Order: sequence, then structure tokens, then C-alpha cells
Amino acid sequence: MKHCPHCNVEINANRKRCPLCYGILEDDKKELTYQPHPKKAIKEKMSLVTKLLLFLSLVVVVASIFANLSTLDAERPLYWCVLVVVGVPYIWLSVRYVILFKGNVPTKIFTESIATIILIILVEIIIKIMSGTIDDSSYLWSINYVVPSILVLTSVALFIVSTVIKKYYCDSIMYLFVFSLLEGIYFLLFKITSLIHVNWMGYTCGGVALAVLLAMFIFHFDDTKEEFIKRFHI
Repeated sequence: MKHCPHCNVEINANRKRCPLCYGILEDDKKELTYQPHPKKAIKEKMSLVTKLLLFLSLVVVVASIFANLSTLDAERPLYWCVLVVVGVPYIWLSVRYVILFKGNVPTKIFTESIATIILIILVEIIIKIMSGTIDDSSYLWSINYVVPSILVLTSVALFIVSTVIKKYYCDSIMYLFVFSLLEGIYFLLFKITSLIHVNWMGYTCGGVALAVLLAMFIFHFDDTKEEFIKRFHI
């Protein structure tokens, strides 16, 4: 370990002069007693990986636009590249501000799922407007497949995670209730409207909504009851 008598600092390097005052360093024969700063090479590798992924993302976006436009059906155009153009930046934003962001895990799961549902519906509307089929609302793949799938998978996953990791359950109660409510609304729309016509999706949403609510009271009766009393002033 080198020591600078002028700056009174210790330097873990094989050099003769101080990097601050350029004075002659003394060898104090001491061993390193603290963890050295991580090497710059690690940051450089992470930066390289990020740049590589960013480059691949841009390639995917450009390739999807080219492939879509070059194979476009003039009579029934379908601009599916919009989903890629919007989806790739959304994934980057989700990783940066949701997945890697330190915060409440149930809140991040809920926010990400609702944001994804809204984005998918908007993307399909944009695709229909560009394709000139906005008046044809008889078939909406986002409503019939994506929305119920996200609701069901997220509510089940959130319940399992909050049950296994018990510290998350109290923060998850209202989110689970909202998911069950949305699934119940989806089931009602399936029964009373013609907008939703995929039978197994409609019944799955209704069944999962009821199952999650029952599971909340069966597995976590005290916590669930206290949260409902507090929230709804029962």
C-alpha cells in the first residue's frame, strides 16, 4: 500500500507519484483493508450488452416494417408491424422503469399488467384504422384473447407469489380484488354482448374471478377481512 504524506491518502497501486499532488509516494507496508472499487471493465461489458440489445431491437423493428410492407395484401391490408414498433420500446421502458425499479412488487405487477392491456387495445385500434377496418368490430383479438389472458395469468400469479412470500400479501389484497372485479365484468360482457365470442375465455375469466376471491378468504381469512373492513368501512 502506498501513502502520500502530503495528501494523507492511501493508494492501492504500483506507482511512484501521487495522482493528486504528484508527490513522491511512501510505501507503508500495510495490506489493503477495504473492498476495492469494481473494475471499469464490468461496466464496459454491461454497456456493450445494452448496446447490442438496443441494436438488435432496432433491427427487429426495421425488419418487421420492411417485411410487413413488402407482403401487404392490397385488398385486406394488415399493418401488424405497428405491434412491433410500439411493443419494442414498451419492453425497454418496462425493464427500465418497472422491472429494474426498486419498489413495491405487487404494485409493479398490477401497473405492468394494466398498462399492457391498455397498450394492446390501443395498438389494435391503430392497426384497424390504418387497415381501414375500424367499422368491423365483430372480431377484436385484443378483447377476445389478450385481455382475458393477462387478467387470468396475472391474478393467479399474484396470488401464488403473495401466498408463498407472505410479506407481499397485504399489499396484494386490493389488487387481487380489482383483478377479480375486472374478470367478473369481462364475464358479464361476454354473457350480455356480442363483442366477446370466445366461450372458453369468458368462462375462464368468470371462474378464476370466483376462485381467487374464495382462495383469498380460505387461505388468508384474517388479513383479507381486516383489509376489506378498513378499505370499505364495513
